[in-house]
Amino acid sequence: MVGGFDLSIGYVLGFSAVVAAALGPTSVGNGFTCIVLALLAGLGIGLLNAFFVAGLGINSFIATLGVGIALSGVTVGISGGSNLFEGIPPIIGKISTTSILGFDAAVWVALVLTLLVYFLLAHAPFGRKMYAVGGNERVARLGGISVPWVKVAAFALAGLIAALGGLLQLGQSGSASPTYGPELLLPAFAAVFLGATSIRPGFFNVWGTILAIFVLAVNFSGLSLLGVPFWLSPVIDGVALIIGVLIAGKSVRSTGV
Repeated sequence: MVGGFDLSIGYVLGFSAVVAAALGPTSVGNGFTCIVLALLAGLGIGLLNAFFVAGLGINSFIATLGVGIALSGVTVGISGGSNLFEGIPPIIGKISTTSILGFDAAVWVALVLTLLVYFLLAHAPFGRKMYAVGGNERVARLGGISVPWVKVAAFALAGLIAALGGLLQLGQSGSASPTYGPELLLPAFAAVFLGATSIRPGFFNVWGTILAIFVLAVNFSGLSLLGVPFWLSPVIDGVALIIGVLIAGKSVRSTGV
């Protein structure tokens, strides 16, 4: 939305899960502390990305990919290259798996987050500033918008939300893998670009993204039930991303955005 890409979000997700799991057996390993430190880790990585992109002017692809790759090494170092499953605070599992009205708590957390992000983008001044920066940085700057600070906030939020995803995943699986996370990047981008082709064509938007997530999830589940080989999933991710980018680009041109 602000004209950049964060290729580190998958790595941040896995890193935050490993951080929370690794802190569990230590002296600071109460549940609240683990959750806060894992979220702060994600926020800090988002701010680091923002420093490289908005502060130093490095291309967001290069900066965030470099941060992500470095982060993968740190994640392996913290975990010792092994899955962490001992001493994970019970509250993390409860936040993810407690049943509320027939659904895991993680579903309700995701719903609340969806509503908050929707309000931020659709009804708050900051959301309009994000759209303005992504549309044309020069015009946004002439309009009095602090473009660097908008980008800082965007990357910081991306890191924070990715870290929350890591905590929910840790609670659902009960373990943290040092290799988990990067494979989620492609379907996430596919959902975002496909979401820009529906609900509000030509614009990245929350409800279009949610709809795209459901469509992709149903497709993957259906293929699994049909016994389709596991290697076909990333193929579909890649094709969906390409189709989403093509259609989204066409929607932007047709709307004159």
